Amino acid sequence: MQSAQHNDGITFFDRGLIDAAVALAHSGGPTIEETLGETQAYWKRVFVVPPWRELFANDAERRHNFDAAVQEHIHIEKALDTLGYMRIELPKVSVQKRAEIVLKECGAL
Repeated sequence: MQSAQHNDGITFFDRGLIDAAVALAHSGGPTIEETLGETQAYWKRVFVVPPWRELFANDAERRHNFDAAVQEHIHIEKALDTLGYMRIELPKVSVQKRAEIVLKECGAL
């Protein structure tokens, strides 16, 4: 995240502090607010990609099942709301169309 602060362009994060804070709170650690405080670390608008059963696959990085992914997604959405982010849910369309939506939302198209 520090290197992104020096980037004049747009920087995207696939996972970040919010995801980690949600996992920590879910495992019995401090609340999201205690972990992250009042500061918004990211742009106010956050792109959210809900779990998509047809594309879901387990691998070395994704060891939990689809139902667990749905629950994690719900926890992350609640955290985003709690922290004051505006969620923009990307539709279940092609990668190209999703990219176009994101770039338009960011003013890059």
